Amino acid sequence: GVCLAMGMFDGVHLGHQHVVRQAWLDARAWGAASVVLTFDPHPLAVVAPDRAPKLLQSVPERVRVLLRARGIQGLLIAPLPGEQTRLDFDITDFSAVSLGMSVRDPGIDRVADDHFHGAREAFDRTRALGYRRIGLALAASVSRRLDNRWWAGFLVAQQTQPERLRFPALMPETRQEVPDQLKVWIRRHRLDAVVFTLRNPELMKVAPADVGLVSLSVPDATGRVAGIRQDEQRVGAEAIDLLVARLQRWTTGPSESPRLNLIPGVWSPGLSAPGVGRRRRALI
Repeated sequence: GVCLAMGMFDGVHLGHQHVVRQAWLDARAWGAASVVLTFDPHPLAVVAPDRAPKLLQSVPERVRVLLRARGIQGLLIAPLPGEQTRLDFDITDFSAVSLGMSVRDPGIDRVADDHFHGAREAFDRTRALGYRRIGLALAASVSRRLDNRWWAGFLVAQQTQPERLRFPALMPETRQEVPDQLKVWIRRHRLDAVVFTLRNPELMKVAPADVGLVSLSVPDATGRVAGIRQDEQRVGAEAIDLLVARLQRWTTGPSESPRLNLIPGVWSPGLSAPGVGRRRRALI
């Protein structure tokens, strides 16, 4: 088992030390490993950049202080921001596992959503709803971050269609550009459904109401947005299991053969894709 302390821990003040020490004490009491989860950048830098605080320490400095102070043995690495792929921290003496696809250097075990499977499943489910003119809207920067796995899965699924029904993806560089280009792209190819990847599905409201909208990252299980709901709980559990196994074997530092464990998401029907010829009752 694992006792997890989660937070920014910037400056490592007395409150931070108490939280980390409690995780360490609980781990000793339960015969478990003590693990710290920290973030880079600050979560507010992603969701509300104007409110993000100025940090006192860099992540490497912060983590080193924490580990030295409390003998933490394992690192669970949160996804890196933007297109960053290198972890600026020496993990030689620690066991480490990463959530998501982003960490490529150093080579460590990673656990992530199976984006390739998700894109294929979304296409097949959309087609089962009667849609035939199906397009993919995906920012190029997001695609690169995921090794083009969403795009590849969609292209493979698209091969089941006649060539006249294989439409080029809408792939501007950034997420922000997708809504502005959406209506023209839909009209040009006369699409009846769009598979999309925007974190905020509300931005897809600009699509005509008779066009089905299918998300590759459904935000919740309310039934409003149709698409693939990523199994984030299982991703986290698998990452913890891998980290515990490394700790038990005292396997530290980069791996010679790092593993990438992919967790498939599940289809979630929704009002945004009611079936061909029917108007959406969500995202309108």
